[in-house]
Amino acid sequence: MNNGLSHWLGTSLRLGMDFVSAILLGTLIGRGVDFYLGSKPFGLVIFILFGIMGGSLTVYRSAKKIMLNK
Repeated sequence: MNNGLSHWLGTSLRLGMDFVSAILLGTLIGRGVDFYLGSKPFGLVIFILFGIMGGSLTVYRSAKKIMLNK
């Protein structure tokens, strides 16, 4: 496989996994908050939104760093 192509595939996979893992972490924390506080579904919704925001920020920072090194 072309070295440049494999680099970009690896980078895009890493960016996608960063985004998904932040959302999954927010989901787990939200479910835990709902379980312990009995606030179903508000903790889940709030922490999923935090996960989306955190994942988006991580992807933005990583993409910016990649573009500056180009």
